[in-house]
This record gives sequence, structure tokens and C-alpha cells, in this order.
Amino acid sequence: MADAARRAAELRGLIDRADDLYFNHDAPEISDAQYDRLFDELLGIELRHPELITADSPTQKIAGKPKSSFPAVKHDFPMMSLDKIHEDPPEAKEDKAGAKLELFFARCAKETGGRVCLAMPKLDGMAVSLVYIDGRLSCGATRGDGLKGENITPNVRHVRNVPQVLQNAPPGKLLVRGEAMIARGRLAEINRQQREAGRPEFVNPRNAAAGTLRQLEAELVARRQVDFVAYSLIGEGAPPTAAACLQLLEKMGLQAAEPAELIADAESFRRYAELIARRKEDYPYDIDGIVLRLNDSAAGDAMGSTAKAPRSMAAYKFLAEKARTRLVGVDWQVGRTGVVAPVARLEPVKIGDVTVAAATLHNPDFIKDRKGLLIDPNAAEGEVPDKDKGLRIGDLVEVVRSGDVIPKIESSAARGTSARCRCQPPAPPAAARCASTASTSSAAGPTAPA
Repeated sequence: MADAARRAAELRGLIDRADDLYFNHDAPEISDAQYDRLFDELLGIELRHPELITADSPTQKIAGKPKSSFPAVKHDFPMMSLDKIHEDPPEAKEDKAGAKLELFFARCAKETGGRVCLAMPKLDGMAVSLVYIDGRLSCGATRGDGLKGENITPNVRHVRNVPQVLQNAPPGKLLVRGEAMIARGRLAEINRQQREAGRPEFVNPRNAAAGTLRQLEAELVARRQVDFVAYSLIGEGAPPTAAACLQLLEKMGLQAAEPAELIADAESFRRYAELIARRKEDYPYDIDGIVLRLNDSAAGDAMGSTAKAPRSMAAYKFLAEKARTRLVGVDWQVGRTGVVAPVARLEPVKIGDVTVAAATLHNPDFIKDRKGLLIDPNAAEGEVPDKDKGLRIGDLVEVVRSGDVIPKIESSAARGTSARCRCQPPAPPAAARCASTASTSSAAGPTAPA
């Protein structure tokens, strides 16, 4: 029991830190897959030991506090998280995802008498809520903590596909929920401009969109071509089904998530998931899964919600794409928050349709002895390494990519045989080692002098 309490407290700290970096600084330190493992471990401990659940546990609240640089605005309806169902790896002996999907459909049927759900791509962007009154844009806000967000209306007015006035909108107040994103093809040009200006680059399109919408320079939103894709509509004038809401969003002049499909069981869902998986690299924006929601909106509302998520919805998360390659060097770069972080140089490897030659190493402790991903200097070629030893140049590593421009080293494979495998990655640059300006013991890595 004492061990479980200590581990739960440790996990709460790790998850809170990851949430803060992701939502408030647009500078994620760990991959989505690593975050989900931490969250699932904490959830498992709390299910086994309910007495360890705290009011401020990440399992009991929606992540993301509003930033103080923008005024706070209260959401008329909470912007909640979604419970996740993870795609099973190919080697899995059990169909856990299929069982969870059938359980979801069965729960909907038992509580509402219907199991027809709308499936749509899960877009990897920044959640935004738009408020229209009598068809005119009144407010734009971030999700924030789900109850209150940041009022970013001036910036939203510069999003190129957000209409200031809707076409043939029903009277009264309408809430449009969706994702703000930057197309993958735009990121290289934006990062080129960042380099020329001496500013840190964005690691992925989601961070670029979030960072842009949180700037006080509203015109930057238009220059970087931020887009908005809507996925839900709330209000007295909204149609009674999720599918009809998507159709009305498009008729009013908004871009809606597509392709969407009505499904009622795990088998039809699997066919839809295979379709999206095949097409997602052709889509202009990052997709990391599929959203399921009960099509009957009133029945979905009647199902209620947990502290974090509506019970009538779920998010199916795709497996991250992986490949093995060799670590050939380590560079150090200053991130957007001033943290000096190591970046792995890799032998180029194809992951999906992208050639990867670099991966984040998070911080110095990741290289040395933490995260449970590091390897044994005495392991033979092809041998599964011991996880208590440090990462070394020449090692074979497994790299994961989930839409990130800078992917992550997810796990270790084996020690290389060349002489360079005896070399530890180089120490941080002098500025980062200086005790007066940086601390390499920080979990976030050393901080560069201003």
C-alpha cells in the first residue's frame, strides 16, 4: 500500500508537469504514447486503491490551465477530455481494443436504447470554442481547464477559414467546437522564418498553431495560415444528431471534420479505422486517431459524464509509427522556454512517408539512467539490453513518430559493435554546464542564460 501511494504521488507529479508543458508552454517533453502509459498506470493504481484518489489527481480533472496573458472566459458548456481506447500492436494476443469498443457500444445501447455512433478523424490540433450570436462571431476561446479558457477572439478573427458571419445560421447562440491547426506542409516555411529570426523552431504543427494563437500579435495568425476544423455544434438551433450537425456546419460556411461515418459495432469501426489509417498521410493536417460519439445528441447528454469525459464519447488512438536505427551523435539546442535539451542524430530511417534523422532525448537524465528506456554497455549485438545503463553513441534505438517533426526515442534495442559505442554522448555546452546559469539536474534539462 505504501509503495502504491508513493508511485501514485510520483505519477501525479510527472503527469501534471507533462500537462503544463503541453497545454501552457506548447513544448511537450514526452511522446503521447509515454504520456498515455503514465496516465493508465495511475488510473490502474487508483482503481485498485480508491482511497488513494485525490481531488487534484490528473484522472479527476481536465488538463490545461488558462494562461494569464489573455483574459479568462467561462465556457457555457465544459470542454472535456475523452476516454481513450488504444489500438492493439500487431503482436498482441488479445483484442483488447475490440473488447473495449464493444463495451462502449453496449453501454450506449443499454443506457439509451441506441448504439449508432458517428466516427470522425481525431485531429491533432489546439481545441478552440467559437461563439456565434445570431450568426455573428462573438468570441473565440481555448479549452483551458475545460471550465474556463483564454479569450483569444482577436486572434481567431484572423484564422483564414473562420467566417465572421455564418451563412443561413439559426437565430440565437451557437457554440462551435473544433481544432485550430497548421497544415503539415506549412511547418517547414514557418520554421525557416523562425531560424532566420533567431527564434526556436516548433516541433510539430500542433505546437505551431497553439504558439501562434497565444501570441499578442493577431496578424501573425493570418501570416502563418492557421486553419480551423469544426467537429461539434451546440445550441438551441443545432440539429438533433451529430451527423446532421456536421452537415449544418458546412452549410454555414465552416470546414467540418471529414470523412465521417455512422457505425454501430466494432467490426464496422475497424473497417473505418483502416480507411482513415490508409488516408491520414494524404490529409493536410495531423490525425492521431478517431473520435466516436453517440449520434443521438439528446441521448448522449442523458448518459452524463465523469469528472473528465462524456460517457457517450471515446477516442481511439492509433499506434505510433516506429522504426529502428543507429544513434550517431548528440547535439544540444535551446527550446522555446529557454531549456537546453539534447537531440539525437540518427542514421536516416523511413517512418511512414517521412525520413527521420533526429529525435529528442528530452534531458540529460534521459541519456544517463532514467525513463526505463536505456541500455546495457555489455549487451551483445541483437541482445535485449539491460534498462539500468546509459545510452551511448552507436546504439541501436527504436524511434517513434506520432506526427512530430522531431520524433522520440521510445525504447532501446541493442548495443552496437563499433568502437564509437564506448563513447558517452557529449556533455552539454559550456553555457549549459555553468552552475551559475544552468542546472543539469532539472528534469526539464538545463536552462540557457538569457
